[in-house]
Amino acid sequence: MKKISTVLFIVVFASTMIFAQGALPQKGDKFVGGRIGLGSYGAGVGFGGGLEYVMQNDFLNLGDIPASLGLGASFGYSSYKSGYYGYNWKYTNIIIMGDVFYHADVLKNEKIDTYVKFSLGYNAGKVKYDGIEGYDYRTPTYGGVVTGSAIGARYFFTPALAAVAELGYGFGILRLGLDLAL
Repeated sequence: MKKISTVLFIVVFASTMIFAQGALPQKGDKFVGGRIGLGSYGAGVGFGGGLEYVMQNDFLNLGDIPASLGLGASFGYSSYKSGYYGYNWKYTNIIIMGDVFYHADVLKNEKIDTYVKFSLGYNAGKVKYDGIEGYDYRTPTYGGVVTGSAIGARYFFTPALAAVAELGYGFGILRLGLDLAL
């Protein structure tokens, strides 16, 4: 009985230490994950992922609400077709972005991490004409510098696994996925 009580005490103590500061990421935390983007650059659905490294604690705290700063990168892929009367084009988007995360523990919930994300990157998009042959129809230029912003939240099922939802502009209007804490 004494061993069971000791093990139970260690498990409870460790659990409270893991979530003692809430779900707010701390300096040195790393995340990697995958996303499905809905409303991705003309396509209905896109696929992507990203990573983040938390650089600083107590970054521009909001009064008594602690905050942290993270840097990361993300990528996305989507493809769709557009056309009329036999003139068709296939658009492909490959997006690579650098991200800045501002985490603030606004909900004060030990399982939810809320953040704002700003992104800057490049869309290595291309267009392929796939229509009536024999016409000298030029393919439009496509791609270039892209920006993005989003509000997001991670819901931690365990200390290492979280469901993610982001709403904003960039790779998809709504992005849903999973993150793994490394």
